[in-house]
Amino acid sequence: DIPECITNEECPQNMSCINQTCQSLCPGICMGNTSCVVENHLPHCACKPGYYGDPSQGCSEQDIPECIRNEECPQNMSCFNQTCQSLCPGMCIGNTSCEMHHHTPYCSCMPGYYGNPFTGCQEHAPPPKCSSAGSFGKKVYTVKTDVKVNFYDALVYCLSHGGRLATVESKEENDLIKEEIRKTNIRDDDFWTAGTR
Repeated sequence: DIPECITNEECPQNMSCINQTCQSLCPGICMGNTSCVVENHLPHCACKPGYYGDPSQGCSEQDIPECIRNEECPQNMSCFNQTCQSLCPGMCIGNTSCEMHHHTPYCSCMPGYYGNPFTGCQEHAPPPKCSSAGSFGKKVYTVKTDVKVNFYDALVYCLSHGGRLATVESKEENDLIKEEIRKTNIRDDDFWTAGTR
């Protein structure tokens, strides 16, 4: 019989010369959850996708995190400890409710209560109805360029500075707002309007 090979070089790159025949060295060489590839006549073990560890000892299943960043979670959840979850439990105290918006928890006083929702809200009588005649105060138009632009942040900012978000009730009010915005050179769609009493 003529031998198939004498040296590895007489075999394809993915085989070795064993007992004068070209064979794969892979069978039985790699441990659990691994795959074997022969390159340049030498076997190499590697962990299968989704597994990690030392391929010569066997690989273990890899825990794939549900998330790394908030953007990988639904809008009403945040990425915390590599899982998507609501951050509301335990966030707000004393007569408050919590809602998640854009991966951020927002506390607010429950109906019939007032105060700082992060430290607790107190019960109070309902405030008098607002009047468009301005009997409860004057609207003040303030443009802040260092405040994150979304409704909830604007609301929290206004309340924490003694103000409230106000409704624009006339063309004159709208013109006053636009004048304040023009002074800052920011775009018209990048602001919320705050009114104080």
